[in-house]
Amino acid sequence: MTEHSSDYSKWLINWKTNYSSQSKSRCVIALYEIILKSEFYDTDYWYFAGDQDIKSRLVSFTKEDWQKLKEDLIHWKSNQIEILSMVLSTVKNNSELSHTNPLESMKSECYAHILTVCDDDLFIDLIDNIHFLKLNANKNINVLNRIKNRLLKLKNSPVIQINGSSEFFYTKKRYEDFILLIETEIEKTDEKNK
Repeated sequence: MTEHSSDYSKWLINWKTNYSSQSKSRCVIALYEIILKSEFYDTDYWYFAGDQDIKSRLVSFTKEDWQKLKEDLIHWKSNQIEILSMVLSTVKNNSELSHTNPLESMKSECYAHILTVCDDDLFIDLIDNIHFLKLNANKNINVLNRIKNRLLKLKNSPVIQINGSSEFFYTKKRYEDFILLIETEIEKTDEKNK
């Protein structure tokens, strides 16, 4: 939708009809409303202008705010979760993937949580950024195992290239890279917890 269309103008008058958050947290509500008001903008908007609005909110989130956000995500619509996921996992360059700071760690932790609660179709899209899990300084072994189990369920699905199939979402090699990454993160977390 563009800002100038009459459909958008009509929608903007009643934008709260799409409201699904059940949070009582002011921080979560403010973040959710940013997404809700612009959820039908194209992807470019979220990579440039929209991500700045969300990131400026996330900077002030406390650990408690992050927890409340994760708890509320089960109420969000799939496209709203997808927008948040896109913003959470956006890194400007690959060197950022080796530098963990508290904000990036919390974003990564939230992203991991999303991978456990999103629907199957969204999960298939979001695993493309699974490398973002590396930035989580406080990995939860149960969350990692749930992600691994979801990945394993895809092994023989049409989503993964099987024996020369021509229609697939990920090559077998790419899928194996996802599995290797999650197994490595599980192993590191096990070692850290000993």
